[in-house]
Amino acid sequence: MLSGASTTSATHSPSRSDNASSLGPTKTSTNDAQTRGTENIVAAIKKHGVRRLVTLTGAWVSDPKDRPKLFDRVMGALLKRLQRDVLADAEGHARVIQDSGLDWVIVRGPVLTEGEKKGEYRVGYVGKNSGFKISRADVADFMLEQGTTPRI
Repeated sequence: MLSGASTTSATHSPSRSDNASSLGPTKTSTNDAQTRGTENIVAAIKKHGVRRLVTLTGAWVSDPKDRPKLFDRVMGALLKRLQRDVLADAEGHARVIQDSGLDWVIVRGPVLTEGEKKGEYRVGYVGKNSGFKISRADVADFMLEQGTTPRI
């Protein structure tokens, strides 16, 4: 998604008014891959008249409404110390979306597991009705739901 041309073809869907992204870093990506990829996604979906973007990032990208508990604070401090570039890129990704003018939802997932979809998940800010882990299947279900019938 670092190429604007490939982003445009990947995001164009005339029958939908929403778009979902779970773009994230890999071992070989640049330090700003998520931010740059998000810039390309936002430009492409605006070009095609998409109004809503639902995206995934880590739970450690903070929000002023968070009320982190001890575990959350410890994990956040560890991430800042050990994965500073990854966190900075995720925060850049969130800023691009917040400044985009789109209708958006940023899903901040905790630890993702390989479990089955249960269709039961808690929605809230970190430390407020949030959990420590969730299956990738439930995150995907929630993200798709947010594109058409927002719960938040």
